[in-house]
Amino acid sequence: GMIPLATAQGAGAAGQQVTVDAIVVGDFQNGDADAKRNLSGFYLQEERVDQDSDPATSEGLFVFQGSAAGNVNVGDRVRVTGTISEYFGMTQLTAQTIEVVQPNSVADVSTLAVDISLPTATTTVSQNGVAQPDLERYEGMLVRLPQTMTVSEQFNLDRFNEIKLTAGGRPETFTNEFAPGQQAYADYLKSVGARTITYDDGLNVQNAAIENLDGFNPYNTASAPRMGDTIAGLTGILDYQFAGASASGSTWRVRSVQDGANTFTDANPRQATPDDVGGRLKVASLNVLNYFKTIDTIQEASTAADNPADNTAIGQDPRGADTDAEFARQTQKLVTTLLTMNVDVLGLTEIENQFGVGRADNAIEYLVAQLNARAGAGTYAYVNP
Repeated sequence: GMIPLATAQGAGAAGQQVTVDAIVVGDFQNGDADAKRNLSGFYLQEERVDQDSDPATSEGLFVFQGSAAGNVNVGDRVRVTGTISEYFGMTQLTAQTIEVVQPNSVADVSTLAVDISLPTATTTVSQNGVAQPDLERYEGMLVRLPQTMTVSEQFNLDRFNEIKLTAGGRPETFTNEFAPGQQAYADYLKSVGARTITYDDGLNVQNAAIENLDGFNPYNTASAPRMGDTIAGLTGILDYQFAGASASGSTWRVRSVQDGANTFTDANPRQATPDDVGGRLKVASLNVLNYFKTIDTIQEASTAADNPADNTAIGQDPRGADTDAEFARQTQKLVTTLLTMNVDVLGLTEIENQFGVGRADNAIEYLVAQLNARAGAGTYAYVNP
């Protein structure tokens, strides 16, 4: 018979066959007109009049479509019969039948969004062992965070189109703010976890277009939001999934259900030039991202299958360019960057560990020669260790 969504989410429901009747608040079906939101299903949420009074249970649910037929749209009232299960921590209903009972039953589903705020009083642990806010009671629901959130991490932006947003501003590195201490550090990790959430796109694929993340621009038209930029009123489905690889494990994610719902504020504009701090020397460091004169011509499947034919002088597989053309492009970009920086002293990291004068595999000597070819003979020299 008909059961509330909260019951379907409750303990002991796994494996049960249930029928639910609720509103589509997120359309992530594959193969429909929206190619930015493909998670093989959709999200249902109870209308407010049907929600129960138990604060510990969610009023939302992910429907995994599987082989069940039926196209739904945001705002439709639908009836789904299927079985309940847990999938890597997320409760889902695997559909057997899908029926649209009333198309466009709710004209504006944002009226169903429930407000949540961070930090939460308690934390749980993500699949990757990191403290996260305790948001189980909102799983699968359309949520809004009215507060101002700050972009605090973009490590996985290029790969997974996901970023971290933190309430209360960007967290400082622990030892920048606190004296070292094991318990103090554990408390710090929990406090940061309680106020941090992942903002993700609607896909679980890698290296997709960055503008799939609602509020971001294509790289070739305008810069994406920077660290320290802010967003107020973040809205989307709250689900508990991974991003398609263990490098981004299951955690709480907000996913926009409609393009243009989320916009960022340029709260941390980039300075055109550094502050003038006096002095007469400009000193900088730069990661040159595996600048190896030795070309990595043999692509091994693993380190165990290393073919020594292209190894460096110290017997290691080269980590840099795979072809001469790649190396030439890497050199051109690097030389342009270094000359544009226009500093007096540079420390470089990730450069081939070979310093024999006149050797063909001496990357630093070659790089200095390329710099001087453009800047003029004798402009740069390197310290020979």
